[in-house]
Formats: sequence, structure tokens, C-alpha cells
Amino acid sequence: MADADYWVEQLEEAIDELESDVTAAKKRPTGSAQLSAISKIEGKMYDIKRTQRVLKHEINQLTNKAEKKALEKQQNGLRTRLDKVNNDISAMKATNQREGLFDGQAANGGDVEEAGDKMLEDAKKVQKDTGDALDRIQNTLGDAQRLGNEALVDLDEQKEKLGNINNELDNINVDLAQAQELIKNFSKRMAQDKFILCCACLNVLLLVGCLAYFFVDIGGDDDDSSSNRNVN
Repeated sequence: MADADYWVEQLEEAIDELESDVTAAKKRPTGSAQLSAISKIEGKMYDIKRTQRVLKHEINQLTNKAEKKALEKQQNGLRTRLDKVNNDISAMKATNQREGLFDGQAANGGDVEEAGDKMLEDAKKVQKDTGDALDRIQNTLGDAQRLGNEALVDLDEQKEKLGNINNELDNINVDLAQAQELIKNFSKRMAQDKFILCCACLNVLLLVGCLAYFFVDIGGDDDDSSSNRNVN
């Protein structure tokens, strides 16, 4: 909010100075002196409009609704003061144009009423052109808002996709951990199976040895019996 407050103060000071310049310009006689003062005021108005845009941007960035509402109220009050300054400038310019027109018509002996009608027509044309320009600006702002909304939608979709990717990566990590655990258990089981297989082989060898010894022992007994019979 500090940035917004700063721009509010800058705008207030600029409008105070502008109102003082308008008051001083009103006291000058119509003609070149007053028109010169008006020209300087209009130059300051350009800087003020730029400050207004910056202030509006800062206000839109606020998230606190109460602060935002209070600053918008201040902004509207400053805008009202600025509109009054614009009206005063337009009135002074119209007065100078009217008096200059009257002076010129009096010098040339022309028709003042006809000149006044022409001035009104020119004013209507300027007003129409200004309205058309405002319509174009409004359409441009509408297009910009639409593009901004589309960009926000795209960002939301990308955010959702990134979230899904993160979830998939988490699932992959879980699967890898489970696979690693299975491999570890399988290795342990293989080691146990090898030990069991070795024990079984030893048992078979022992059994074969026992059988061989048994058959050899029986063969020896048969040979001894045959020898004894032959001796007798």
C-alpha cells in the first residue's frame, strides 16, 4: 500500500499546483497571455494523466479490500477535482476563441452569427471524433481483457498439467522403491535357496556314500564266505 499512498500524494500535490495555475490564468486578460498560461497548464495535465495511470495500476495490485476501497474513494475525489480543472480550461479556451472570432469578424465586417454557427459545428465534429476515439479505446481494452482472461485460463491449465506430472513422478518413485525392495527380497531368497540346495546336495552325497559303503561291505562278506567253503 505504501506505493499507492506515495502516488496519491504526488497526484494531490500536482492537482493543487494545477488549480493554482488555473486561478492565476483566469485573472489574466484574454488573448495571448491567457492562452500561453493555458498551454502550460495542458502540459502539466499530460504528466498528471500519466500519474493517474500509475496510481490505478498500484490500486489494482492491492489484495486488502478495505485499503483498496479507501484508495479508490480518494482517486475518485482527485478525478472530480481534475474534471473541474478541465472544465475551467475549456471555458477559458472557448472564451478566447469567441472573443477572437468576434474581433476578427468586427474587423472584417463579417457575419458574427454565421461564424458562431461554424464554431458550433466544429465543436460538434471534435466531440464526435472524441467519442469515436473513446469507443475505439474501449474496444481495445475489451480485447486486451479477453486476451488476459485467455492467458489466465492457459496458465491454470499448465498449472494443472504440472501438478499431474508431479503426481506421476511421485507414483514412479513409489514404484521404484517397491521394485528395489522386491529385488532385495528376491536376492535374499535366492541366497537362502542356494544354501538349501547345497544342503540337499550334501544329503544326496551322504546317501550315495552310505549306499556305496553298504554294497561294498556286503560284497566283502560274500567273498569271505566263498573262501571258507573252498578251504573246507
